[in-house]
Amino acid sequence: MDLTDLERLPGAADRNFEALTRAIVSRRYGAVGTMRERRNQPGVEFYLHVDHAGALGDPGRVWGWSCKWFILNSKNELSAGQRKQIEDSLSKAIEHVVGLTDFVLCLPERPAKGDEEWINGLGQQGVNVKLWSTENYDDQLAGHDELRSTFFGELALTADVLAQAHKRSVAPIEARWTPRLHTSHHVEHRIDRALLRPASFEWLQQRTDDIAARIQALRAAIDGLDNTFRQDAVEIADDLDRFVDDLREVLDAGSGLRPWEVRERLAEQQPPATSPRTLRRLVLKLRQRRLPEALLVTGLGAEIRDIVQWLHDTRADTEAPLLAVIAAAGQGKTHLAAQMTSPNDQPTAGSSSRAGTCAPAEPSTTSREGSPDLRSTTSRTYWKLSTQPVTAPAAGFR
Repeated sequence: MDLTDLERLPGAADRNFEALTRAIVSRRYGAVGTMRERRNQPGVEFYLHVDHAGALGDPGRVWGWSCKWFILNSKNELSAGQRKQIEDSLSKAIEHVVGLTDFVLCLPERPAKGDEEWINGLGQQGVNVKLWSTENYDDQLAGHDELRSTFFGELALTADVLAQAHKRSVAPIEARWTPRLHTSHHVEHRIDRALLRPASFEWLQQRTDDIAARIQALRAAIDGLDNTFRQDAVEIADDLDRFVDDLREVLDAGSGLRPWEVRERLAEQQPPATSPRTLRRLVLKLRQRRLPEALLVTGLGAEIRDIVQWLHDTRADTEAPLLAVIAAAGQGKTHLAAQMTSPNDQPTAGSSSRAGTCAPAEPSTTSREGSPDLRSTTSRTYWKLSTQPVTAPAAGFR
């Protein structure tokens, strides 16, 4: 195996290298623990907390993977600058990844013996350092031929290959499908949300900005309250600011095309600790004092309730095992599938039709059974979706 072949795939080679490493760890070790990652995670691209004894050791160990796309010189030696980057990554990982026990340095080429010995001797503060390079990746891919083929073989996909596959798929309906006349509707928006496409976060972005403006109005009104309620108002504003900060993290992950992080943050997202009743009491106090900010603050409860519901619905859509668009023949399911899978600078979706005609390409996800204007069992279009159990929103805002 030659890992430098990743340069032939679309996109930056270092990103492809990270994607390959993440896919290997997820496939081989996902069952023994929980993978976590954050944008610009210091020191490592992602890490895994071991919950079950297995190939990564006993519960409690924490493994981190740091991918360095270093192309070595003719002697296969690391440069002084590359060594410094490795040392910096290890130090940051130890500082920022709580409980780190194993640090895996991933390189596309095996370095010279002296560099290997230097890497193996980097362990500090109880952290073991291991090297993954060409031979290790070959071993890790054993038994996962479909993954090997996806990155290095006939299953490797490019934008051109996907476009050609889409063209073949829609050929039977090409005479009836006019992309320029396509009009988006609520079903398509639901599908976009299940796919976590960036456009689906526009609603949340607008509501988050609205809440931030209302919190500003609340802070401006605090001075008009007497001492009895002023401290309570400050605590409420601080709590709502925390909620907004968490929402902006979700938005940042969504706009940055990091669906794994969106799902993780949706699972962790909590509604404000401030109850709707407490908010109503505060609004009443502002109105009693005829403060002009009372009008803006009044809408906080409704905005928060809508957002909490959106977060719950989005999590349900992204974690459902199977979502189906159902409608009578001639209602536009096939056209919708063709549109959703067409090349349009969006993350690629895939679908298949049952008792229908269109079957655009492979990859995953989408809209949910039960849309009121799409109810029938005569013809169905399905999108597969990975899942975890979904719990109801916390008490308070529903």
